[in-house]
Amino acid sequence: MVVPITAAIIAVTAILNPQTTLVSLLTNTGIMILIAAANVAFALGLSLLNPAFSEKSANTTLMINLMIVVFVSIGTFIGARIGLRRIFPGLELSTGMLYSQLLLIALSWLVGIVFLYLGKRRLSRIE
Repeated sequence: MVVPITAAIIAVTAILNPQTTLVSLLTNTGIMILIAAANVAFALGLSLLNPAFSEKSANTTLMINLMIVVFVSIGTFIGARIGLRRIFPGLELSTGMLYSQLLLIALSWLVGIVFLYLGKRRLSRIE
């Protein structure tokens, strides 16, 4: 559900901007779909590591997982921007934002894959 809703929101927002071209619409929508899918993988891995059916209250665990996902998503965005500025200090803003989004996709998928792997290992140890 997350990926199609993200695509629809980004596409509608971009279409409402009169300066949007078809290429920028497709590029932005594709980038946001990849980031949303990575965040879904991260949230799934986190829920496997910290399940809501554990000894703690299910509502508390769910809210903690939600806050962790939000904070890590913001942290990866800030990390991508800072990392890009450290690697390429003279980049102009428009090119820098594209490279920053590409780095954000890579970082988000890295976090998502790591948490999915850790969650899978924990789940296999439980069984």
